[in-house]
Amino acid sequence: MLSQILLIVLIILAWIGARTVYQWIVHKPRNSPPPAPDSEAAAGGYAEEMVPCAHCGLFLARSKALQRWKRYYCCQDHMRLGPRP
Repeated sequence: MLSQILLIVLIILAWIGARTVYQWIVHKPRNSPPPAPDSEAAAGGYAEEMVPCAHCGLFLARSKALQRWKRYYCCQDHMRLGPRP
């Protein structure tokens, strides 16, 4: 009788431990700092700053934009043409 109760308690503890490990692996802790904008984790769902192209006004991620003289451009052609007034 005592061995059966002990077996049930061990099974319950193993189930709780497995569930805790699964939740830890699947869900990141809430107090973890956000990744750097250049990292691969930034593409995994974290918001990134959007900047407009100085020539056409298209918004794109800052990490994908081309920068020249503190202005951002969406492609080489627009960077060559410069900003529109």
